[in-house]
Amino acid sequence: MPPTARISSVEFRPLLLPPIRIPFRAIRTLCRPQCASRVLHAAHPPQCLGQHRALHLYKTAKAKTVLGQHKVLTFSQYSILPPSASEHTVNLVKSDTDATVVAENISLQKLYEDHVKPGHMLYITQQPKKVTAERYDKLKDEKVPDEFKTYAIVRDHKHQVPIKNKQNGDQYGGLKCIMINLSSPTPYYKLSLDRAYQFVEAGSPVEVRTRLKGAKLTKTERLQPGDPEAWPWMHKHFPHLRPDFILKAMPEGTVYIVNPVSDGRIVQWVMSLPVKKKGPIDLTTRLLRVQESVKKSITQGQQGQLPRTMRQQLAESGLTDYSPNTGMPKTQAREKFGRGGEHVTWGSEEKKKRVNDEAGSKFLVSPYTETLNRKLGEGFKFKKGGPARWGAPVNTKRRGTQLPGSSEAGSEAGENRD
Repeated sequence: MPPTARISSVEFRPLLLPPIRIPFRAIRTLCRPQCASRVLHAAHPPQCLGQHRALHLYKTAKAKTVLGQHKVLTFSQYSILPPSASEHTVNLVKSDTDATVVAENISLQKLYEDHVKPGHMLYITQQPKKVTAERYDKLKDEKVPDEFKTYAIVRDHKHQVPIKNKQNGDQYGGLKCIMINLSSPTPYYKLSLDRAYQFVEAGSPVEVRTRLKGAKLTKTERLQPGDPEAWPWMHKHFPHLRPDFILKAMPEGTVYIVNPVSDGRIVQWVMSLPVKKKGPIDLTTRLLRVQESVKKSITQGQQGQLPRTMRQQLAESGLTDYSPNTGMPKTQAREKFGRGGEHVTWGSEEKKKRVNDEAGSKFLVSPYTETLNRKLGEGFKFKKGGPARWGAPVNTKRRGTQLPGSSEAGSEAGENRD
């Protein structure tokens, strides 16, 4: 047997009482690391607590500010063609472990009408390799759908899913997210659909995200939508990824609260049971309004924290309010960083790009300091008292005022005062 892990402990020795020993982790700081620490003989693998940068339609549609909502720019509403538009046929078996044929060479329309219903969720019994499943062009050229065309039905409540704070239909519960793709293993896919079913049944909105990864993308390509023909072709040949098939398999009465949207690489939507208390505006309409507000904010030069590549493109297109040296627009950057001095907290990006900014866009320099440096270069001399406004560093060792790189001007100003 492996050795037992010893838990470190701390011992307190009071003066009048016997010593007290408690585990050290009981008084550990609340600042947790990004990833859970490794525990010997753990029943479950550690879950990464790092930040995920995926788009959440439900949160974006309910957002009160456009800050950080630029991820929605490449998305547009996605229209799903009916199953009858596909000529692809599939085979239906009992399960991934039982190859007994239930129906052979049936169309997607017949599969949708006769076999998919609330609590009966469709899944593929064997999935292609991940390298192939991530490439739409490879799937199409190698005719992968003709090889992987066997499906089965899984019933609801086959997995134990802990549910907290069930709703009674008055309002939405907490948001739940389900992420699936073509290369998802069969056990994981069945578990994901069962979780989605039970979450919807408990009154929570469920956001489903299906992704076609594709080849490694550059930073510039990530800011552009993908191939608009990819997902329509995928939905004609892999029905278990279709939003309408998944929606019909959910509890009876489930509806879209955010209609499917896509950027060519991702198809995403939110579904839930109807509730009595909901906002006056449809969330799909609200999502499109947020998207338009982000576009307007960028045009007006007020959108902060955009990706560096996007800021570079905006600056090259003629928008002088953005710079690759800082995530803030020009006005905000000068208000914060233009003062200089020890009271300004510099971000990591601004620290790295500070030298480039001084020689380029000058977002991190105050207008007064910029004018002052120009005048000093032209031989400008201060009057008695020197500059008193913010943005002009003062030399306290001499009576004159001296800026970095202008020692002669400062000396002359000091001599003039004398």
